[in-house]
Amino acid sequence: MTVNITFIGLEQIGASLGLALSGQKDYFHRTGIDREPLTSQRAKKIGAIDQVEYRVPNAVENAHIVVLALPVDEIRDMLEAIAPLLRPNAVVIDTSQLHSTVAGWAQELLPEGRYLVSMTPTLNPAFLEDALTGIDAAHADLFNNSLMIITGSESTHPDALKLAADIARAAGARPYFAESAEADGLLAAYDLLPKLASVGLLAAMSSQPSWKEGQRLAGRSFSKATFPAQLLDESTQLGQSALANRENTLRLLDDLI
Repeated sequence: MTVNITFIGLEQIGASLGLALSGQKDYFHRTGIDREPLTSQRAKKIGAIDQVEYRVPNAVENAHIVVLALPVDEIRDMLEAIAPLLRPNAVVIDTSQLHSTVAGWAQELLPEGRYLVSMTPTLNPAFLEDALTGIDAAHADLFNNSLMIITGSESTHPDALKLAADIARAAGARPYFAESAEADGLLAAYDLLPKLASVGLLAAMSSQPSWKEGQRLAGRSFSKATFPAQLLDESTQLGQSALANRENTLRLLDDLI
C-alpha cells in the first residue's frame, strides 16, 4: 500500500525530510504545501516532493501522515485548521522544539483516532557550519548520523510512534525516545538558550553609542556568536518558544547569567 505523506512547510526541515524519503517512492507518495508557492514549486523541482498542493484541505484530506515543519507560532492555527480534515488513524508529526505545548494543543484540537507525535530532528554534523537557511539549506543527508527526539502522549498509539521512528531511520537518523518534559529541557538547553544568548548579545551591542563604528569592526567571533539570532523558531510572534517553555528557559537563563 502506498502511504500518502504531506509536508506542510517546505523550508530546510520539511524539504530535507522529503528528499530523504525520495528513494522510497514505491512506498511514499509525497505531497507538499508551503505558504510561499515558489517554495513549493522549488521543492518539487529538487525532488523533495512528488506533488504540489496550494490549498490545505486538498493537501491533507487523503494523507496518512502529515508532517508539520512550521514556525512555532503557526502550529496551533494549523492544527485547528487540519483537525476536521484528517482521515481516521492519521498521524501528525510535528518537528518543532515544543513537545509538551504542542501535545497539549493536539489533545485539545485533534479528534479521537488521530494521533500526534513530536519528532524534533537534529542535524548531520557536516552541516552545522552551513550558513544557508530555508529550502536553500535542504539536503537529502541533512539528518545522517544525528538524533531525532521522539515523544508522544498517553493517547498516542504505539504504531504512530513506530512510524515516526521508521521515518527517522529512513532519513538516516537514530530515534531517541523521551518523555515530553525531558525533550523540552534538552531542547531548551541546547537549541533555545544559544538563540536567546545570541539575541541578547546583538541587542546589547546594537544599543551601544559605539554601534555605528563597532558593527564595522565586528569580526568572525561576533558573526558566529550572533548567527543563531537568524534561526529563531517563530515567524512573527518572537519569543513564543521561550514563553511556552518558560520554566526551563528561566532556569537556564539564571544559570547562564
